[in-house]
Amino acid sequence: MGLEEVEINCLLGNAGLLCWMDLCSLLKEPTFEDEMALWNVIIKEVKLNVSPGSSFHCVEPGWLRVCFTNMDDATIEVALRRICGSDQERRGTIEE
Repeated sequence: MGLEEVEINCLLGNAGLLCWMDLCSLLKEPTFEDEMALWNVIIKEVKLNVSPGSSFHCVEPGWLRVCFTNMDDATIEVALRRICGSDQERRGTIEE
């Protein structure tokens, strides 16, 4: 499962060991304060180490950077499942 399958857009790149995820749709309000709140949820509850775009002077809130430098394929799969599961839960599409 990839990010596109759960409608999470990423910036296309031609090199590098990171990915910029567009999680703007998960913000309650399009503010950097809400970006930091989302980042806290991802760090503390989803248990993924991502970086908020505001740390890199992004002009639009909701972009988070994922670095996959030291991840093997199995770890990337776990990270994708966590991101996708968290995204679906926040959007209310997971059945309980």
